[in-house]
Amino acid sequence: MTVSRVNAALAAALALGAALAAPPAVAQGAAEMLAQGAPVPLGPLPLPQPARPRDGQPAATAPQPVEPAGPPGSVIEVDRLGRIDPDSLGVLGDSRGGLGVDMWRGTPRALAARLIAALPAPLSSPGMRSLERRLVLTTATAPDGTAAEGPLLAHRVAKLVALGDIAAALELVRIAPPEAADERLARSEVEAQFFGNDNTGACARVRVQAAERREAYWQQALAYCLALSGENEQAALIADLLRERREEVPGAFFTLIEALGGDRNVRVDELAEPNALLLSMMRAANRKLPPSIAAAVRAAVLRAVALAPNADLPVRLDAAERALALGAITVQEMGEIYASVPFGAQELASPMTAAEAAWGPRGRALLLRAALGQRVPTARAEMVERALRLGREKGGGATVRRAFAPVVAAIKPAGELMWFAASAGQVLYGQGAVIEGQAWYAAVEEAAPTSQEAARAWIALWPLARIAARSDEPWNAEVAARWRAAALGGGADDAARARTVLAFALFESMGLPVAAEVWSGLIGGAHAGAAMPDPAVWRALDRAATDGRRAEAVGLALIALGTEGPEKAHPIVLATVVAALRRLGLEADARTLALEAVASGG
Repeated sequence: MTVSRVNAALAAALALGAALAAPPAVAQGAAEMLAQGAPVPLGPLPLPQPARPRDGQPAATAPQPVEPAGPPGSVIEVDRLGRIDPDSLGVLGDSRGGLGVDMWRGTPRALAARLIAALPAPLSSPGMRSLERRLVLTTATAPDGTAAEGPLLAHRVAKLVALGDIAAALELVRIAPPEAADERLARSEVEAQFFGNDNTGACARVRVQAAERREAYWQQALAYCLALSGENEQAALIADLLRERREEVPGAFFTLIEALGGDRNVRVDELAEPNALLLSMMRAANRKLPPSIAAAVRAAVLRAVALAPNADLPVRLDAAERALALGAITVQEMGEIYASVPFGAQELASPMTAAEAAWGPRGRALLLRAALGQRVPTARAEMVERALRLGREKGGGATVRRAFAPVVAAIKPAGELMWFAASAGQVLYGQGAVIEGQAWYAAVEEAAPTSQEAARAWIALWPLARIAARSDEPWNAEVAARWRAAALGGGADDAARARTVLAFALFESMGLPVAAEVWSGLIGGAHAGAAMPDPAVWRALDRAATDGRRAEAVGLALIALGTEGPEKAHPIVLATVVAALRRLGLEADARTLALEAVASGG
């Protein structure tokens, strides 16, 4: 049977790619086979089998989990050959916020794999993000049984990448033993390295994987790595062969291989939901990222765009704000990007007017700069208050609360600032600055009898202070009824009623019972809340929390809240999650979620 030219070229290129990825002896053998016209095997070439080297770590050294947690007798079990179950590995022990070495006790491995895969990501809730991150990073005895879905470690690393936490993903990968490697884990590792601009480390892994695997991703990555090392002819050959698999390869890949080969005329006008490989290719080829990329939904992509030198500033600004909302960049990084925005003399002279006229990322950057430039606390507070008001009225409120929180924290409570107390307290409690929020509540409580502004601020801050357990005010039905009456203002405001119901539901979930007569005063209104979670999740959460299956219950709680988090959750769902976390001993996490919900409600 005659072999077609296409098949012959395919065989030659596959052998070439494998040879380039293989050790010298294997590569030489493949080259000789091609030169002699001998048949070339299309499967992976045989490679030496010692453990793969990792960042200079000796292959003979078995990686150890960072900070093994738990008392004597509860350490991770190993078999008689000394091998550690990779699914037990983690980087967080109890002293660093881990959820406990026995957190998977009683949960089958198959269920654990499904839970980790179903965890919501990305997340706009800082409290949920912290809890999910700790769940997948904790050093813990692996669950019993097997999982058809594959190793938990691969799911955990992929979830960290989905959260945009590239550093943590790489930290977990680096302690994995060689036998833990599978295609999903390897791909997550390489994507994380490309996201982190570690092309050298990524390409070292790509060359090994491309010799063993024929998936289109690995052949694209190999072509890119060859182009980076100046081997453009080999890269172009692999790209030509991949044209036969166009349905598996984005069109931008071929354009970028041409650009890396020296074609200065090609451009990429669209890059919808790119992976880290394509973003790295764009950067290496010095091609501008298209404006549409800021609409990406992946947190890691938004972070990469926000910090990219090959993106225009408006694109970086838009991506950075969305990345901030998902916790993929820090407030400090956001501040640095805001600080790079140039403004004209007229804008700087009238920042409030200019920001309101063109509200958006640029307007928020202008008001933040103006607030930081004020030395008088009252003037600084006015800038923050204007930004918060515009955020409520025109959008971007969550971004303002997060980006301006350090500015608010630097403003100290004072009698002349009671008009600002409600806004300050809500921002601080909602962003986890409980001590600073306490200071504002104490000032409000003291001034309320003689100041109408302080009395109004008391209505806003009292439920937050109660949930945070930072108020010395005694809990009783009279106080609750007084607050309810003040908050409702006659009961005509449905939004006020919804906030009241939420606060009382969370009070009870935090162990602060609300009297029946206080609840009865709220009967008669409708609640336009979010949909309830899947009944299977609802029932499983209650059972897991009751039985003390910590990791399982935490995973179910996160799934029940979903990607929109406590801010959009139905009060019953949120109260149930908060109560479940408290039963598991996660009191601080429960409080954080409750505070986020009440603070965001205004």
